[in-house]
Amino acid sequence: MGEIDYTALFKVPAGHLARAPGVQFWGDHTLQLYLLDRFLSVEECDAVAEIARRKLRPSTLTVPAENFRTSKTCDLATMLDSLVVTIDARISTTIGIPLLYSEPIQAQLYDKGDEFKPHTDFFKPNEYEANAVEKGNRTWTFMVYLTDTPRGGATQFLQVKPHRAFQPTKGTALVWNNLDDEGRPNPRTLHRGAPVEEGEKVIITKWFRERGAGPPFLDAALAAAVPSRRFRAP
Repeated sequence: MGEIDYTALFKVPAGHLARAPGVQFWGDHTLQLYLLDRFLSVEECDAVAEIARRKLRPSTLTVPAENFRTSKTCDLATMLDSLVVTIDARISTTIGIPLLYSEPIQAQLYDKGDEFKPHTDFFKPNEYEANAVEKGNRTWTFMVYLTDTPRGGATQFLQVKPHRAFQPTKGTALVWNNLDDEGRPNPRTLHRGAPVEEGEKVIITKWFRERGAGPPFLDAALAAAVPSRRFRAP
């Protein structure tokens, strides 16, 4: 299946994110976790949230579990909207990974009482064959809050002390790496979407993958500067 440069995958997106306006690092030596303040404008958030509400379906899981994920999902990539296309490209540029190394952009809507119980975004061994043989595991997650949520709905990272908890704030993005620098799934990324207690939560979700078509990074110079340690993909 070819080789994946996990060292570059660990460092190159972090280099791009470090240059983004309004960036804050919220991780530690075990977790790459970034907050981007005002990644989208209020107007962009309102417009995408309205697009998402037009076509919703129940959110799914790779391994079904009752009442584990109770949100609704919009497959934004199928809506053929120019604003969605623009934001999808902006996410790619901000993290420095081409769209051909990603999954189609989505949105999720959480009504009052909806939640996503503790989970990780990477595919576990029992999920890999059905979901990741072609494109590999999920690498980076890029999530954007499209609404303010008055109470509840926080994204909580549960394996880091002190815990990291982020209340939905319109326009803010959370970005994290689901793998470590050797390409192993990072259990420290365990997180949950707490139940919404008042109002609603609408988010964009964008997942990047290990494999795609063409060069794996937008910034060839930055990638070339990373001392490579290559590992063969599963």
